[in-house]
This record gives sequence, structure tokens and C-alpha cells, in this order.
Amino acid sequence: MSYEIRLHPKAASFLNRCNQATKEQLKSKIRVLENHPKLKRSGADIKKIRDANPEAYRLRIGDYRVIYVIEEGIVWITEIMHRQKGYR
Repeated sequence: MSYEIRLHPKAASFLNRCNQATKEQLKSKIRVLENHPKLKRSGADIKKIRDANPEAYRLRIGDYRVIYVIEEGIVWITEIMHRQKGYR
């Protein structure tokens, strides 16, 4: 099953502020979520976020983290952040 990827305005805003190289790196890795967004595999460091309601996942892309939820064939990217922010 192929999933559609949609960005929350906050995630889209973060992506637009990134430099071109970072933006391309993030976009290419986010496309991996189109197929099996729950499955950890080569090129996709995915982990389920504990105690999240609704069920949320984290995709690690270098120094960045992509937080997303899956609803009815759609992967909603709710937040993209630098890893430093994720540890506060």
C-alpha cells in the first residue's frame, strides 16, 4: 500500500526555512515513508514514540527528527526539528 504524505503548516514552515541542501536531504528521506511508514529498515531509522496518543512515530534523518502520525492511508508530518530541540 502506498501512503500519501502531507505536512502540517508548522513542519512545512520549518522545511522552507532550511537551506537548499538540507531541504533536499529531508525531502528525499521523507519520501521513504510512502511505503511501510511503520517499518524500520535500511535508510529509515523509525521508532514508535511511547505513550503518544494518537500513535506517533519518529524518523531520524541525520541531526533532524521528523514526527508523524498515520491516518487512513495518509502520513501526517506534524513536526520537523533539529535534534537539540528534541531533547529539551
